[in-house]
Amino acid sequence: MTQFCYRCDKPTREPITVVRFSASGPGCLRHLCPDCNHRMPPPDANLYDVLVALQLSRSERLAS
Repeated sequence: MTQFCYRCDKPTREPITVVRFSASGPGCLRHLCPDCNHRMPPPDANLYDVLVALQLSRSERLAS
C-alpha cells in the first residue's frame, strides 16, 4: 500500500511509521519515506519503543 511522506509529500511503498506528538492529544501516526528518515530521523519517539513502554507500564500496574 502506498503512503505519502508527511515531510516531503512523496509517495512511498516502504513507509516508516512514527508517532507524531501534538499539544492537543497523545499523538497520531505519520509516515516517512526512507529518504526523509535517513536524512533527518524523526524527533518523535519510535512507535515500537512507545508500544513496549506502554506494555511494560501496563504490566507493572496489573502486577501491583
